[in-house]
Amino acid sequence: MILNNDFYYITDILYSGTLPNYRIRLNPQHYIFKAHFPGNPIVPGVCQVKIISELIEKYLGRRVVLSGIKHIKYLSVIIPSDDEILDIVFQKISIDEMGVKSVVCIMSDTKQYAKISLSYIYQ
Repeated sequence: MILNNDFYYITDILYSGTLPNYRIRLNPQHYIFKAHFPGNPIVPGVCQVKIISELIEKYLGRRVVLSGIKHIKYLSVIIPSDDEILDIVFQKISIDEMGVKSVVCIMSDTKQYAKISLSYIYQ
């Protein structure tokens, strides 16, 4: 399932050197939030990983498959109605012939929500 343009929308792309920083807007009305959790919705961790994966593919211009999770540290829950605008900040992207490794922070203007290190292979 592709989450871009449904669960979230890219509103801006900025670069810090060669690394992209994506500003996204969540869709608080998305059906995922009706199940996770009714009356108290939060962004599932798996959706956070999927967003990062889609943004890596956008940056590379090619498909990748998640091959490893080195580190995930969730610092705060993301409540879509309160935290509708998020910054996906790539702190490191290492690309070689085997695949891609990334270190990413999910944050807003006032809060850091997660720091995630993922590995991908090319599809």
